[in-house]
Amino acid sequence: MESFHEVGSRVWLLEGKDWVPATVTESKGGQVTFHTEYDKTYNMAKESLNRQNVTAMHQNKCGRGGRYGQLRRPP
Repeated sequence: MESFHEVGSRVWLLEGKDWVPATVTESKGGQVTFHTEYDKTYNMAKESLNRQNVTAMHQNKCGRGGRYGQLRRPP
């Protein structure tokens, strides 16, 4: 599984039925804190994290070989 526990990692976080973009803001003591683009903060136990509720964002290379940071939603 991808490592999405590192501070600063960009992730998709399942919020209800919707995937929302978020950033890992803290990871310690068995807890990971996510801050969403919609100004919400979630604290989750590391052991509860799986691909059904959080997944790493992937950046695509676009035109001229540059990285535009376009985001792909999880499958």
